[in-house]
Amino acid sequence: MALSHRRLSELVGSTRSTVTRVMSLLRKRSALLSCDQQMGLLFDPAFLED
Repeated sequence: MALSHRRLSELVGSTRSTVTRVMSLLRKRSALLSCDQQMGLLFDPAFLED
């Protein structure tokens, strides 16, 4: 299921710009990983354990 930043922001009660900013920060920290095979994103399991 593909979610746009706008739709994701509606679901979590935030703004699109905040979702974009947080996703960018998570990518920089390698907590959010690209999954090219499925054209999606995955959280790093180590990040979720903390």
